[in-house]
Amino acid sequence: MGALAFTFSDSFWYNATEAEVYAMSTLCTAFVVWAMLKWEARAHEPYSDRWLILIAYAVGLSIGVHLLNLLALPALGFIYYFRRSARPTWQGGLLTLVVSGAILGAFWSV
Repeated sequence: MGALAFTFSDSFWYNATEAEVYAMSTLCTAFVVWAMLKWEARAHEPYSDRWLILIAYAVGLSIGVHLLNLLALPALGFIYYFRRSARPTWQGGLLTLVVSGAILGAFWSV
């Protein structure tokens, strides 16, 4: 359903005219989110941290295409926090938001 809804969304098709960056950036962002959800489903298994290395590599490559992928980092941070935290708290969630915002700010200020 999500892919079908994305197919007919106006914002994707308006950006599709600039095919040199936006289509590849969307692909990279979708891959990063997919890989993070795969890691979340397998986080309890041994060697599951390999998924995190793949995610970091994919984010690094996708930043070379377009900075749009950075907007997925706060969501990825929250998935990581809620998976690794035994008892999530408001303070931990706020700290996750601040740290991911600081990472975004560091990349955008350069």
